[in-house]
Amino acid sequence: MSLLKKAKRPYKLIIVGEGPLESDLKKKVMELGLEKDVIFTGLRLDVHQMYQMMDLFVLTSFYEGLPVVGIEAQVSGLPCLFSENITSEVGILKYDFLPIADNSKGMWVAKIEEVDMNENRHDAFNMMLNSGYDIEYESKKLQRFYECL
Repeated sequence: MSLLKKAKRPYKLIIVGEGPLESDLKKKVMELGLEKDVIFTGLRLDVHQMYQMMDLFVLTSFYEGLPVVGIEAQVSGLPCLFSENITSEVGILKYDFLPIADNSKGMWVAKIEEVDMNENRHDAFNMMLNSGYDIEYESKKLQRFYECL
């Protein structure tokens, strides 16, 4: 975020949720003077609505199995950036995987700045149906599997 602050466009970072590193993260935000640029929402039950106010979803994680938040963000029509440590099955619509290391920060900044903030959200629902995440289709497929047993 401190690198993005030097960019031509204004950015806000929204951190949703809680966790054991939250106090360390808040301290780091203060050290870097980013208090006006970073919003901590805490635990939320309306994350699906929050996606509607975002232009981009970024998940920098050293390990995630299949992060549901990544699927939700894409289905909301958001372009997504994921660290390459996240399982590739999360990528269903508009996404990129990037390395997560100290020397890759510039790559993340460049990719974030490439995002067209004025782009219309794509038809995520129909794209999601074609990607294998449709419960109706998958439940029928599972039923056929059990019937064949």
